[in-house]
Amino acid sequence: SPQRHGEQHPRLAGRVAHQHSGVVDLHELGFRIELDQQKQAIREAKLEQLKNLSGDARSQASTEMLGHLASSPHWADARSVLLYHPLRSEPDVSPLIEIDEERRILLPRVTTEGLDVRHYRSRGSLVRSAYGMLEPDPEHCPIVSFGEIDLAIVPGIAFDPVNGKRLGRGGGYYDRLLAADGFGAVTIGIAFKFQLHADLPAEDHDQPVDLLLTEEGLVQVESS
Repeated sequence: SPQRHGEQHPRLAGRVAHQHSGVVDLHELGFRIELDQQKQAIREAKLEQLKNLSGDARSQASTEMLGHLASSPHWADARSVLLYHPLRSEPDVSPLIEIDEERRILLPRVTTEGLDVRHYRSRGSLVRSAYGMLEPDPEHCPIVSFGEIDLAIVPGIAFDPVNGKRLGRGGGYYDRLLAADGFGAVTIGIAFKFQLHADLPAEDHDQPVDLLLTEEGLVQVESS
């Protein structure tokens, strides 16, 4: 499956193990390894389900999702909305990526620092990234500060319906965006219903979303 916005599964070698007096805490290291294995098992299972989803089922569910979103007060109130260019396996939000007289449409772009956010101008202002994703061309799409985003539609591999925690593709790009200084948008995790997973393993840096959007509707997470 192609990577979303350059996300890659994290290598354990890149993680900083908890240390005390210069000695690695083996219990903490073992916990992190186990948690990583749990996440990866769920990630692989959900990706397999997404791979097997038919084009018709994806299209129908996506249409239902967009209908729920467009009729919500969150969409009506937003003047700057962060969307994403979908991978083949993800909910298709591309009908919303158009010039909108009532709101600015924003799209993410991968940089060496993470994601930056750009104002979508036109279909011709998109370029294909090294990962095969359509992204805003920085030459034609001005950067937007995180504080200007009113509503963010966030894709993922799995979401916890109780606390809104999200499992992505492993790169942490959206986690860093949602935790960034100045970011205060309402966040909606978008997923097919089968991507909801109770008791999703999560770490402190895994950022939750405020609401979840599936083909069945838009709901606030229980702990939000």
